[in-house]
Amino acid sequence: MATASPHPPARTGTGRGLAVAAAVLAFLLFAGQFVLARHGLRAGLGAGDIVALRFGTAAVVALPFLVRWGLADLGGIGWRRGALLALVAGAPYFALSIGGLAFAPAANAVVINPAMTLLGGTLLSALWLAEPVGRRRVLAAALALVGLTLLARIRFNPGRILRQRRSSRIRWA
Repeated sequence: MATASPHPPARTGTGRGLAVAAAVLAFLLFAGQFVLARHGLRAGLGAGDIVALRFGTAAVVALPFLVRWGLADLGGIGWRRGALLALVAGAPYFALSIGGLAFAPAANAVVINPAMTLLGGTLLSALWLAEPVGRRRVLAAALALVGLTLLARIRFNPGRILRQRRSSRIRWA
């Protein structure tokens, strides 16, 4: 009797090219969202405007699929779980990320967001899921903290934050 290999089969040809293309697309979408959001903020949009555009467009695109997969149970996810996902990974999360762009360059946001996700995910998975935090995670968290500290350059200015007045409602032309 043959035993299954613990390693997935090697990908060649089209599979590898597709994987590289998907990785490049993911990179462009992740980095591009911060650059485009920063551009929108500079052009006069508020963080709420950008959040509404992102999630409003996604809702219009996703609605036909949701109706097909089942609106009653949110496509198999369930309304309770869907609400939790929307709260922690949806518009509030994105609004905080985009709101930070009013105070930092887009290049900083591309670094701050994944570093804080790493730190928060490590902490929350240890507290809520009782997952062990091994040496690799501690090292990754330490490196993220060092990077964030170097990026911040200890130039926090609370007065600027208090003076910042960005509207979060959608402006209609």
